[in-house]
Amino acid sequence: MSVNIAPADVRQSNFTGANIAAVTKSGTNKFKGTVYGFYRNQSFIGTNVAGLKLAKQPDQKSTIYGGSVGGPIIKNKLFFFVNGEIEKRVAPPLTSFRPTGGSGIGTGGNISQVKIDSLVKFSNYLKNTYGYETGSADGLPNAQIKNYKILGRIDWNINTTHKLTLKYSEMVGDDDKLMSNSAPNGANSGGPNTWTANARFGTNAMSFANSQYSFHDQVRTAAIELNSNWKGRFSNQIIATGTKIRTTRSTPGGVFPFIDIMGIRPRVGFSQLMPVAPSRII
Repeated sequence: MSVNIAPADVRQSNFTGANIAAVTKSGTNKFKGTVYGFYRNQSFIGTNVAGLKLAKQPDQKSTIYGGSVGGPIIKNKLFFFVNGEIEKRVAPPLTSFRPTGGSGIGTGGNISQVKIDSLVKFSNYLKNTYGYETGSADGLPNAQIKNYKILGRIDWNINTTHKLTLKYSEMVGDDDKLMSNSAPNGANSGGPNTWTANARFGTNAMSFANSQYSFHDQVRTAAIELNSNWKGRFSNQIIATGTKIRTTRSTPGGVFPFIDIMGIRPRVGFSQLMPVAPSRII
């Protein structure tokens, strides 16, 4: 149990500028271990609300597995604690739009005017000419989120006055993201030099699966903490921390130009050709 009397105390977040309130276990004079798991899919989501029948939930799955172990290295003197956790989630696609003629027809999903046969034809051209794989042309696959987390600490009762703690934590994960859905000269654009939303997925736009990207996050933190208490009259705390945060991006399609292709047609009442049915090509 902790009592925080200074909510703006930078020590609580190890001087990183952000704080997550949590209770952290430590080793004791007895060896103890714990394992745990969590599972959930679309079957756990109800479809009846106040007598109304909702649509079937899209396929999704979330699993978490973890375990911890702790105990004494030297009884009453030196203790250790280690915890590890793996999380995997399969979420619904980042957009529900499907091309005309694709598998979304008749399923209640959102339908784009971009035709599946045109997308498949262009996908085959890129593969045969440049060796580039566009991924599915018939909507996006399920989003993937996965990460692992580990925590280790050692507590040392140096004497009745001083206690030293060494801590290390690590989180590494991947998280699929949808590309920006704003593009120049989009489906509902007001002119050739304007930007519009819903220009890469929408009723007049469609993109290939490998145009998406993923964040790869790495957060590693180490800390050493010395707590001193002189018979309850004076106390002191010395903390030294180091944190390394690295976020990179990756795409399943590899390196290839980022292209928007626009279809055009005359618009009644205007002499200018207005862009319609743009499709995202990477």
